[in-house]
Amino acid sequence: MAEDLLALYTQESGLEGLVTPRYDGYSIVEVAGSVYSSLGLNFKDRQSRLLDKGALSEASKVVLVVVDGLGYYHLKRLGGKTLGGLLDMGVDLLPITTVAPTTTATALASLASASYPGEHGLLGYVLWIKEVGAVVKTLAMRPAIGGPRDQLRDSGWGVSELFRISTPFARLWLEGIAVKVYVPAGVKESEYTKLIYAGADIHEVVGLGELSVKLARELREEGPLLATAYIPNLDSVLHADSPESEEYAAELWHVLKALKRVFEAAKSCGDAAVIVVSDHGGVPICESGVLWLNEVEGFLENLYIPPTGESRMSYIYTRQIDEVRELLENQGILTVEAEDAVRRGLFGPRLLYRHRVGDLIALPRGNTCLRYPYGSRGAEFDLKGHHGGLTPSETIVPLLSYLGRA
Repeated sequence: MAEDLLALYTQESGLEGLVTPRYDGYSIVEVAGSVYSSLGLNFKDRQSRLLDKGALSEASKVVLVVVDGLGYYHLKRLGGKTLGGLLDMGVDLLPITTVAPTTTATALASLASASYPGEHGLLGYVLWIKEVGAVVKTLAMRPAIGGPRDQLRDSGWGVSELFRISTPFARLWLEGIAVKVYVPAGVKESEYTKLIYAGADIHEVVGLGELSVKLARELREEGPLLATAYIPNLDSVLHADSPESEEYAAELWHVLKALKRVFEAAKSCGDAAVIVVSDHGGVPICESGVLWLNEVEGFLENLYIPPTGESRMSYIYTRQIDEVRELLENQGILTVEAEDAVRRGLFGPRLLYRHRVGDLIALPRGNTCLRYPYGSRGAEFDLKGHHGGLTPSETIVPLLSYLGRA
């Protein structure tokens, strides 16, 4: 089945060499919809084709874990005996697609709300937010140049007015289901965290071991439960050392060991399910693969807003589409008109925030990274791995699941 799914994703994307999200039951959005539906809520229009609906509905406790930066191909290649041990104990592994762009800010919002990027409006790490007249870093909720974290809340617009995030967590509490979210230390009070996890009981953790113990303990407690956890460790190594590095493989081993404890706890409970997905995979980047857009002759003068989006999926604001397309394609960058991307459903079945994706979308096929220096710190770039684009390594992520059966 895995090979059939990989063929489906890679051969039917419509963009040669790239993989677009499959919002027809094969994306992480529908995984979230299935989880929330299994607990009694109505998400019938977004159900995963890769999860057994009957088995999932029998679980009174569900743990949904997001491992940042874990691509399907990297897991298969580097998981080794540790992954094999999970599969031997009854954990299923299938490839699934994430969202576009393949970035944390967009994917976590989609998972928390079971909504598509075009619906919730968190369409990338850096966005032009017309309502506040600024280019904004969404995870930090501040202007791209200057300002402290969460400065956006002082803009005169509430963050919840700028993004349509409707979480199911308060409704689950009303159904008698405890909803707990585990996030890294230091982000509990951030505007982004409060936005996407509104209605949940939010807890901070500092390490993998601590998190695995707490999740296992939650599964052994009495009463219905939805626990969501976010693991950032692997993504940090992906950026610092590349997803092809020995360091990445070593960190993956630690992540899988932590997950093993959670799966074992679910197996001992009898009525618990554990589902693990990722927000994105990644590709290695080297210094020669970085294209500084401000150094491309004739490029910036054709823009009316600086490039936004992702380093691997940039939103270009221009009235001279043909001229800018030629400049980018001369650099080996694939370009797609934003209107065409919307018609293809790249951001889901509808896009409520058309102005946030520009006029032209730039998509590197290989290991190229597009950069634009927002401020002096933006002129520095020493990452060895990145994501955000639509290569198979970025878009296809793992779905690990144990649904209460051996």
